[in-house]
Amino acid sequence: MSGGKTFSRRKLLTSLGIAGAALVSGSLVTHTFAEQNVTGSVYGNDCDCNADDISYRLAAGLTERTVGDRLRESVSVKDFGARGDGVTNDTAAIQAAIDYLNSIGGGSLYFPTGVYRATGVQLYSFITLRGPGHNVWGFANRGKGAVIKSWSAGKIFFSAGATVENITFDGLTLVGLESFGTEDTQGIVLHWSIGVIINNCDFFLFKHEAFWQQGGGTLRMHNCKIFGVSRKGVFPFPDERRRATVRLSGHDNMITNTEFGGDYSGDQVNLPNCAVKLENAAGNMFANCVFEGADVGVMIAGPDNNFVNCRADINYGHGFWFTREDPENDVPPWRIRLSNCWAHRNGRYGRNLFDNFRIESGKYIRDIQMTNCRSSNWTQDAWVHRYGLYDGAGDTLVVAFRDEGAATKWFDGIAGYSGPQASFKQQVVASSGTATPDVTGLSVLRFNNSEAKTIAGFLNGVNGQTLDLITANSYTSISHNAAIKTNELATKALVPDKLYRFKCISGIWYETN
Repeated sequence: MSGGKTFSRRKLLTSLGIAGAALVSGSLVTHTFAEQNVTGSVYGNDCDCNADDISYRLAAGLTERTVGDRLRESVSVKDFGARGDGVTNDTAAIQAAIDYLNSIGGGSLYFPTGVYRATGVQLYSFITLRGPGHNVWGFANRGKGAVIKSWSAGKIFFSAGATVENITFDGLTLVGLESFGTEDTQGIVLHWSIGVIINNCDFFLFKHEAFWQQGGGTLRMHNCKIFGVSRKGVFPFPDERRRATVRLSGHDNMITNTEFGGDYSGDQVNLPNCAVKLENAAGNMFANCVFEGADVGVMIAGPDNNFVNCRADINYGHGFWFTREDPENDVPPWRIRLSNCWAHRNGRYGRNLFDNFRIESGKYIRDIQMTNCRSSNWTQDAWVHRYGLYDGAGDTLVVAFRDEGAATKWFDGIAGYSGPQASFKQQVVASSGTATPDVTGLSVLRFNNSEAKTIAGFLNGVNGQTLDLITANSYTSISHNAAIKTNELATKALVPDKLYRFKCISGIWYETN
């Protein structure tokens, strides 16, 4: 309605044309209406009125509202003066748009196709930043989507102070300043956040983190390509922490169908660049993800983290690395579960230097379970990983693990083991005397005793079960008695780095090799 005039929805849609009709019908518009505006199309160009003067009804019998009210359901950065031409600093325009949405309690901000230059934009709760969809590998000058590229060193987006919640990024590409980290750029850094969603987004060419969750949790990330952390410098960094393309310090995050990549630092001692790093992070889930190209594929510190159908590939150091960066203060990795995970072609810094799966020794690093996991390399590569699985913690339960590469050892304690797909656990018995370890469901048992120990029997074995015994040192012996029969018909001291195979027949364990 304008100046007492009313018109139908059909007339309004006809006057707006295809693009305008799409907007009023519920879709976003990224095109202008040639040289005609809405009011002029309906009433003539001599009408002095705006969108708030025009009444609008979706269908007969529904509530009438103004076109202005309808248009404000989604705001475009170009409404606030953003150019998106790849050369203009659009920081102030983007910030003004976000500030406006924050002033009305939140809303959706649309980025039409273009390259928007910005650094230092502050985020608030209940804001959605949306673009037209994936770019082609995210490079800034291809014009295939909405690209937000760093204007200068610093963070493109950040939050500060109180917790922010319910922020969404969808269909955008974020880019640092050119290749190989020529400036100290970061993508999104959230001080403390809850309920952030990142869908169908690409991140590229950041010297530091593409995304950094410094606290909080419940991040949902899906179908993204995230490449960053190309720092080549002297370690330790000022905060004495390793960098990562994605750093997570929160809880209950879920990341799916996402590819993470980084750059190698050249520092083979400290391995400062990770594709993904969990810092005291708990209860996170990764599914169908790839970690590649960095010093470390994924570094895990914190409890109750889960990985399903994930791959660590062509990293220069370790693939999956379970450790505590700060042994005194970091929460250790424990109650970790890996299922159907694959570590492939890691250790690119050199032959027999790094491991596909590495579990460090240390206080409270324990209770890690691996099911149906695989380690491998390509024989034509100039590098070969050292261990398929290095278990320094001594408390790892492994079911159906296979190393298909040419590793020196598939896990610490036995050379060249190529037995059946194994279900194994390390048995640590600290005190001297005799022991009868529980072998329920196991096919490999590894000993790492600190004092002399004699194994007098095995509990809960079943008829036909095969058990491979391995020791990391010379403190373990196997008794010859009514329950266990050694080939020597006498107590046998186990030699480190050698396999001893026993089979249960009618309740008695016989040595078979």
